[in-house]
Amino acid sequence: MKLRKLFREPAEVDLQITELFKDWQELSYRVQTGQVGDCTVVEVQVEPEGFDSLLGIFSSREEAMGAFLSLAEEQGWEKVPQSFVFYHAIFDGNRVIAGIKADGQIKTYDQIRLEEMIRELASKDRVVVYSVEVITYIKDVYPEIDRKTYSIAKAIAQKGFTPPSLEELAKLYGRDISTLELALDFIESLTKGKVRLPAGEVELPPLDAPVELC
Repeated sequence: MKLRKLFREPAEVDLQITELFKDWQELSYRVQTGQVGDCTVVEVQVEPEGFDSLLGIFSSREEAMGAFLSLAEEQGWEKVPQSFVFYHAIFDGNRVIAGIKADGQIKTYDQIRLEEMIRELASKDRVVVYSVEVITYIKDVYPEIDRKTYSIAKAIAQKGFTPPSLEELAKLYGRDISTLELALDFIESLTKGKVRLPAGEVELPPLDAPVELC
């Protein structure tokens, strides 16, 4: 398991690592630091085998890892993403139809199958969308999505450009996004190189970049 956190004050790093492992002294870990803008990014890699020593308290390694991850997230750490899902939603009359693309496969869901879709989203470390507007209607039932969502439009704005709508961008590229499948394919393609905008080109951060950028 690899965790990450951004620090604006480097002096806080040692204190917060100590706090993270205060009640988990059985675990062994390695620390790596780097820079993201004006912030120090700290990655902590925890060896999975260490959780086996907690099997007297937890029923399985997975349960122990889940408990530790929940505590880490409460303290502002995030799991470094290793699995990704692309998400988009459209209105079909009065219905919202959502689609996800993971591991090259596309699945669509209506509101009746919302719980099934959320289980799919929860199984991935990072949810990639064009605009965060498309996750609005599921945030009530899946509030955790906020801290694992990568928004292309937000990344464009952070580079100093005004993000166009997905429809405007598709016209610029000459792409058809009239179906969820086509829209998801287009969104995924935007993450594979520089994004061409009316005012220039933007190089996006990698999909596993920290969500909380300085």
